[in-house]
Amino acid sequence: MKRILAILIFLPCLSAFALADTAELEPNPRAERFVKMQVAAGEPADLEKEFPDPGDRVLGSEFLVNLLTDASSNVHRHGVRIMNATFADDIDLESADVSHNVELSGCNFLGDLELSQSHFKKNLILDGSTIGGTLNLIRAIIDGDLKINSVKFTSVEGEADFTDLQAAGSFELRNASFAGRALFIHDKIGGNLDAQSASFANRETEISFDSMKVGAYALFSRANFSSSVTFAYADVARNFGTEDAHFTNSQTDAHAIFNSMKVGLDGKFHRTVFDCWVDFGHAEFGGRFELTEAKFNAPSSFPNFSGLKADVVDFSLAKFSNQYVLEGMEYREIKADSVGDFVDRATYSPDAYASLESFLKRKGMEGTANTLYIAQRRRERSGLSLPGKVGSVLLDVLVGYGRRPWLAFVWGALFVALGAAVFRRRTSMQPQKPEYESRHYSAFWYSLDMFLPFVDLKAADYWEPRMDRQLARTYLRIHILLGWILIPIGLAAISGLVK
Repeated sequence: MKRILAILIFLPCLSAFALADTAELEPNPRAERFVKMQVAAGEPADLEKEFPDPGDRVLGSEFLVNLLTDASSNVHRHGVRIMNATFADDIDLESADVSHNVELSGCNFLGDLELSQSHFKKNLILDGSTIGGTLNLIRAIIDGDLKINSVKFTSVEGEADFTDLQAAGSFELRNASFAGRALFIHDKIGGNLDAQSASFANRETEISFDSMKVGAYALFSRANFSSSVTFAYADVARNFGTEDAHFTNSQTDAHAIFNSMKVGLDGKFHRTVFDCWVDFGHAEFGGRFELTEAKFNAPSSFPNFSGLKADVVDFSLAKFSNQYVLEGMEYREIKADSVGDFVDRATYSPDAYASLESFLKRKGMEGTANTLYIAQRRRERSGLSLPGKVGSVLLDVLVGYGRRPWLAFVWGALFVALGAAVFRRRTSMQPQKPEYESRHYSAFWYSLDMFLPFVDLKAADYWEPRMDRQLARTYLRIHILLGWILIPIGLAAISGLVK
């Protein structure tokens, strides 16, 4: 009962505070007159300097709309430059034509900014402002630059929607922070997209740069993505860079997607940290694709580079916590701490090995290329049937899958030597005919003659193991059979028939 009475007593106080707050946020006519005077004189209207009390810096939304769109407004050629103002209500400039340069820096927008389908014929600058609601620039056209550097989007439920935005100049959002969702889908930026040190904090949503077109550079160095993000089908005319950026969302379904993006020059991902799944599938880079010192920390997903195309791919000092997919990746040159080990640690793909083998051969590293091919065939073995595995082992041991044909002759020499040891004693041999008894006997030539198919050295025609030496006679058959196996395989490997 006492608690209820306390609440009833306190309610009028709360109402009084609320009314007081509302009163404080009423537009200040003096501030509006000051802005008009400064704009007409071509000077910036800094309300913080003119009105020390924050409550005196409130401007009405209708005042701003009329100032920007009314042809009778006395606006100097320098445009409208307002600093450190507060706008308590929603601002509706949907489908508006604004011919002036507009700068609303350090302002506090408590409601929504509706700028969809508007046309700003010069620059639009919101640097350092705070937006508590939603910013809509859907299908807006800006003939100059769009700058939202250091803008804070504070609403988790609010959006910053730039879908189908067209900006003839640059789009700058350096150090901007987004508490909610941000959409940059199908944007067309004539100059640079500069999002260095931007922060996207909402782990429950996706930031989308899907199908964005940038006429120059797209820069995201030191940016922080707690949100999932997609750059799928983005088209950047020059460089794309995320140096020292951090994709921090480690949730199971979190992702950073660069699938099918096109970059005219280099993709620079130096020291970028990915705690989520990464997809570079079918991305194209006209120059270098650099992941030096990048870290891929997601333990249960495979970073995807399948179908990626670049002139040079550089994975030097990159660290992966799991396997990765390289199937179909195309390049002129590849760099890694050890290119062979790099491909070995990827998911198995004959195509990845073939691409690296071609690169090594172009570099004149024939021996290294052969070693890589053998490593690929050995990995392939695990997926074969039992007969296939047996055949694979034999090709590996005997001729190195055709890349080491000399192995067949090494084995042949060993077996010839073994045969010479088995048949070394003249007393353990007998002539095939009595008249051959006086002929000279050589264990080496006998072993070699019995081992070589298609060759008659006249040593095997005269001698044979004695009838009481069953083991020697049995080995003789094996000796002949091994010759018929090893010599044809070695010749086939030399000719390239065995691979």
